[in-house]
Amino acid sequence: MIEAKNSRSLQDRTGEMINGNIDVKRWINNLNSDSTKRIYAESLLKFSEFTKLSPIQIVEKFKENQKEGEDVLTDFILDLKRERTPKSVGNHLNGVKSWLRHNEIDLKRKINCGNLRETPTLENESAPDQNELSRILKYSDLRGKSAIALIAFAGLRPTASINLKLFDLPDLKILEDGIKFEKTPAQVRVRSRYSKNTKAYFTFLSSEGCEYLVEYLKYRVKLGEKLTSESPVLSYSNKSKLKSFTRKGYSKLIKRIFERAGYRARPYVLRAYFDTAIMNSRGINHDVQQFIMGHTGSIEAIYTVNKKLPEWQIENMREQFRESIEPNLQTINVVVKNKIDNLEAENKRLRLEIEQMKLSQNEVLSFITQLRKSDSAKK
Repeated sequence: MIEAKNSRSLQDRTGEMINGNIDVKRWINNLNSDSTKRIYAESLLKFSEFTKLSPIQIVEKFKENQKEGEDVLTDFILDLKRERTPKSVGNHLNGVKSWLRHNEIDLKRKINCGNLRETPTLENESAPDQNELSRILKYSDLRGKSAIALIAFAGLRPTASINLKLFDLPDLKILEDGIKFEKTPAQVRVRSRYSKNTKAYFTFLSSEGCEYLVEYLKYRVKLGEKLTSESPVLSYSNKSKLKSFTRKGYSKLIKRIFERAGYRARPYVLRAYFDTAIMNSRGINHDVQQFIMGHTGSIEAIYTVNKKLPEWQIENMREQFRESIEPNLQTINVVVKNKIDNLEAENKRLRLEIEQMKLSQNEVLSFITQLRKSDSAKK
């Protein structure tokens, strides 16, 4: 099979390939998004390992005999189809074709990747419901809860999540007396380079997600980390040399949580959870739905041109999110917590009333005692 055992990680091997040749680096740097760069670089690496040829030798082979080159590429795609989805196979083919086009080589043969609309890995997968997500969160530490929240409660893609900085959370305030969100649901800005369509947008993180994130940031401060606007929203532990997550590390974190919870699915189903919450929401504008999911639409066009939206429009979108979407995102734990909070508030109110009644009772008893003393003195 293609993926032979290798002691070095895919990321290390890919980095070595890119840094080992100036033209490969030039090709990668000319691609649009970070996601495309990663996928195409890994695709070329896989093809290089399959053929046992360097990227430059691959180009030379195609130029010497394009038919033989296309035969090998066809074999590579057929091998991939045994284990990967049509979409994944298509991404690998596009990556290799991109490298060949960079070297002025256009394929003559149409190579079949399968039905790109088929999603075999999703056939037995479905988005968790609120009860299931509540159970998953019970198996998570503070960092895990925050990692899950960014996808499930804000709809971010993994690439956007791992590249978030604290300055991307304009409602978050880090003060001497604590860390808090001034407004919830909180605005989360996604910069263009980390957006799938390379267009900047923003979404909102639900109140529950804000609670998890604040507790996580407080924990990091307690461990001695000094948070600044440039600090990553998600970070490795203080003992790690790495300052922020890789996409692979992010997926592994969530997969481990899923395994502990006995939940079998890919981390991406968390975004489906967010998408499902939107679809089941009433009273939210369709354009708002498209925008906060990072899709192209009328609001995205305005935001791209003006780099911002009027404050009144942001607040209107926040209110729609709070009223229509957030109830469908909250896990049962939060629903129960809200009930407990309401009961505790009612209990506090009743205790206060009882204390006031006791004071009133004492005043009455004192008055009666004074009357009795007065009557005794007259006698």
